[in-house]
Amino acid sequence: MFIGSHLRTLTVGAALAVALIGGGATATAEPAVTEQQALDAARTALMGATVQSIEFDTSDGTPKWEIDVMTRTGGGYEVAIDARTGTIVSIDQDNG
Repeated sequence: MFIGSHLRTLTVGAALAVALIGGGATATAEPAVTEQQALDAARTALMGATVQSIEFDTSDGTPKWEIDVMTRTGGGYEVAIDARTGTIVSIDQDNG
């Protein structure tokens, strides 16, 4: 009886571990940082830039907001913001 009960506990525990590890939050889950917060961060980083487009991207496994902006001087940039933390990941000048 003890062995059967113990084995059942291990099986349930293993199934729970698999569910937690494999079924945790995915990159397609709702981002912690809202679209508006990402827009505000991009505008702050590039001092009042005008937003051209925004996209939520998870293609590399990291959820992020990709925001295309135009600065007051006419320069185009893509700002990538981590959708979990709000941290600016990169600011790349658009050369095309």
